[in-house]
Amino acid sequence: MTQWLFVNTGVSVPFFSSQLADSCPAGYSAQSQFNASHGTIGIGGIGPNDILYYYTSNLNYTGMDQFNYIIYTNMGATYGTGNVSVTVQPAHN
Repeated sequence: MTQWLFVNTGVSVPFFSSQLADSCPAGYSAQSQFNASHGTIGIGGIGPNDILYYYTSNLNYTGMDQFNYIIYTNMGATYGTGNVSVTVQPAHN
């Protein structure tokens, strides 16, 4: 399953593990991997039921980027992976 993010270059955009889990079977969870090619993924906070992540594109980069997430069963076993496609747009001044 592919999820989408739209960002301006150099701007951090928050997203939650629960948003990634929307594409999973009921009761399953998802966690981001930190493998974006043209930006970084960081953790903004960890709660009891959710993880806050941030995607930040490389400065002055525009175009497509992507990163993966891992889907876990309700028993903690790896179920599969998903993909987040990111469209990085020029900054608006």
